[in-house]
Amino acid sequence: MAITTINSYEDNIETFPPPASVPARSGGTTKRTIYFEITLASQASGEDILIGCIPKGATILGGTHIASATLSNSGTTAIGLKGADESGYIDSANSVSDNIAILKAAAALSTTLVPFGITQALSFGYTAQKDLYLTLTTGAGPVGTEVIRGWCDFLLPV
Repeated sequence: MAITTINSYEDNIETFPPPASVPARSGGTTKRTIYFEITLASQASGEDILIGCIPKGATILGGTHIASATLSNSGTTAIGLKGADESGYIDSANSVSDNIAILKAAAALSTTLVPFGITQALSFGYTAQKDLYLTLTTGAGPVGTEVIRGWCDFLLPV
């Protein structure tokens, strides 16, 4: 079992999104977006950063992230999910382990938007069976001073 260890947190981490103020109009769902901003300063390879919370029942639509400067020469990032209950699993049957790259495998991040969760193999349409943490993991060498911003969209049942 691969338990992801959170090493640091997004600059302005918030709790789950507030209840909808506007009624859903299609499919009995409400779209929510998590925005995140991380200031990195010489993070080591393999550091896991909590960038958002995805509530139980949410269906992941995908997201994107972008760096303030090119990371291609110094490091990569991956986007993943971790069970908020610290069990080491992201599903209620305890069969799918925390995974640092379940939404996006390690990618050289640049000043161009890099999408994640955009295919079924990369968890597009995955419905959270429990509360989850959205994570960003550094890789392939140390990451210099960077600001990474992005968002993740998901649907919540009404």
